[in-house]
Amino acid sequence: MVRDAPVFASIADRFLEFMGDGVFVAHNVNVDYRFIAYEFSRLDRKFRFPKLCTCAGMRRRYPGHRSYGLGNLCQIHDIELERHHRALCDAKAAGQLLDLINRKRESEGPLAEEQAT
Repeated sequence: MVRDAPVFASIADRFLEFMGDGVFVAHNVNVDYRFIAYEFSRLDRKFRFPKLCTCAGMRRRYPGHRSYGLGNLCQIHDIELERHHRALCDAKAAGQLLDLINRKRESEGPLAEEQAT
C-alpha cells in the first residue's frame, strides 16, 4: 500500500504548511503524535503542536460506554468507518467525533466548563 508513497522528508514541509497554527487532533492522539514527531526528529526538526484527543474528549462528554475504541464509538454514534485502521477513514471518523464533542460542549454552556475543571 505504501510502495509508491513519497518518503516523509519530501512531504514534511507541506505537512507543516497544512498544520499552520492548528491543533493536532486524533483518536488516542499520543500514538499518532509520537509517530509524526519521531519522523521530524529524524530530520533534526521539531514538531510541536497542541494536541486534542477524541478518545479522551468522548470519555469526558459521553461517559458510560464500555469501550472508547474508535470502532465502538463509530458504531454507537452511527459514524461511517468502512476501512478502519486506514489513515483517511480514521481521520474522518475522528473529525466527526470532534464535532460531537464540540456540540456537546457548546450545549452544556460555560458553567459546565467551569464545574468540570
